[in-house]
Amino acid sequence: MAFNGVAFNAPAPVDNILGAYTLAPFDDAGGHINLNAGYHYHAATGVSKKIEQTDNHSAMIGYAFDGYGIFENADANGKEYTDLDESRGHYDEIRGYHYHVDKAGNNNFIDGLRGEYAL
Repeated sequence: MAFNGVAFNAPAPVDNILGAYTLAPFDDAGGHINLNAGYHYHAATGVSKKIEQTDNHSAMIGYAFDGYGIFENADANGKEYTDLDESRGHYDEIRGYHYHVDKAGNNNFIDGLRGEYAL
C-alpha cells in the first residue's frame, strides 16, 4: 500500500489484456483505473509520496501487506541493490528486513511476501 492509500497491485496480466483488447495505459505514476479494482499501481515511477532516508538508502514508498516496508529500486546515487532475496527484500541494521521494487518497466513491485499476509 502506497502512503497515499493507493494499492500496489500484482503484475498486470498482459496476455489476458492484449487478448481481450482491453488495454488500460499507465499514467505517469505507474497506475491506471480498472472498473473492478479501482485505481491502483503496477509500477513505482517516483511520482507517489515517498519518505527520503538520511543515509543515501532509497526512499520508502509504502508497506507490503505483510507489514514490511517497500523502498524504491535504487539508492540515492542510482545504484540498484544486488543482495536481494527471492522476494526482492534484504536486511539492514537501520530498517530491518524490507523490500525494494523492481524497475518500473518490469510490471512488478516485489516477487512475493516474506512475512504473513495481513489485512
